[in-house]
Amino acid sequence: MKKNITVDDVKKIASLAHINVNDEEAQKYAQQIAAILSYIEKLDEVDTTGIEFKSQTDLKNVFREDIAKNSLKQEDVLKNRKERSKGGSLVISSVL
Repeated sequence: MKKNITVDDVKKIASLAHINVNDEEAQKYAQQIAAILSYIEKLDEVDTTGIEFKSQTDLKNVFREDIAKNSLKQEDVLKNRKERSKGGSLVISSVL
């Protein structure tokens, strides 16, 4: 599966990515991309006979079940505050 990467290919990719590329840079990038792709093609040489294809590993959900529980009542939360609430909300110090 050899495909030569042309300067036009690089310019099209650069255009899609909204990157300005001049002719000199496009030529350099075309050579670099071609070198990378030819290196990746070495994976075709790996013998994969007898290996079952899996698109994912055996994933398991490690999270606990989401169970709704009763929470504190608003009055219980507010009764231990030094400063009382403002309109039913807790009054806190400024963070910023």
